[in-house]
Amino acid sequence: MINGALNSSPRYPASGHVQRCEARFKSYDPRSDTYLGYDGHRHTCNL
Repeated sequence: MINGALNSSPRYPASGHVQRCEARFKSYDPRSDTYLGYDGHRHTCNL
């Protein structure tokens, strides 16, 4: 049962990646690893 709980936890990108994306994109959301582009759509942060 414990393993199932651990496996179901959400996964987040590595913290260095998150820090770079947050520094570059003010609309960055680490839960989805996306930012809001000028086109009005969310895009994956590839930094």
